[in-house]
Amino acid sequence: MYEGLKENGFCKLENHTSWELYALSRVLDILCLNFSVKNAFEEQLPSVASQFCVTPKVRMEEYLKFIADLGLSIVEENNFHPFYHEIIQANPATRNFEIQKAWHPCLMYKNLLIKRAGIEIGLNSAEHDLAAINTNTLFWAFRRKHRKCEDSSYGWGSVSQWKTSFRVDVILDNTFHYNKVDGIGDPKKTSLEQLREWVCNKDINYSELMDLLRYRQFMSALPINLYPNDLTTTEPQP
Repeated sequence: MYEGLKENGFCKLENHTSWELYALSRVLDILCLNFSVKNAFEEQLPSVASQFCVTPKVRMEEYLKFIADLGLSIVEENNFHPFYHEIIQANPATRNFEIQKAWHPCLMYKNLLIKRAGIEIGLNSAEHDLAAINTNTLFWAFRRKHRKCEDSSYGWGSVSQWKTSFRVDVILDNTFHYNKVDGIGDPKKTSLEQLREWVCNKDINYSELMDLLRYRQFMSALPINLYPNDLTTTEPQP
């Protein structure tokens, strides 16, 4: 499954490797349904996801053994960062981005991110729109209990959807690469000028676009529907 990856760097993924990693991501999505907050959006699931409404009865120790058998590593980061952490729920607090609970761990294979940790965090409600953060669509994701999701498989048939490319987030040279070029399809738009040009054609600003690429969701209420699958960005690793 891990062809195209190497110990101290990253190689472009071949089609079959990307598809297999995407399939793995969907398996992990379903298994982690048991480690999440109460489902609030079941009745709103698109038909492609409604096939997987049943929450599997898997214990955390069984899940951890499964990921160990796959050769994946658990990464524990005590300080919140969107590269490692997915917001399952934001709760009112005086301190921003303080991790309050971890539902499931962050998984990596070498320097490639496989699945972010699912967490609850505290946010100051005077500074952040908690309702939007807790309900906005999560992009590059197939299935969650706590919010709507959207990925490139939606709308495709039961066979074609398994040829969806895996989103590549990877650490290279002490730099976080978000949605990195994976060798499939057209090259991502990488330059700052191209990103700003893209923003000019949408009803969002550059900061909101960076939120979408980093958090995989908008961090404010925005009345738009878009999927920037061809965009990428980087930032220094703390």
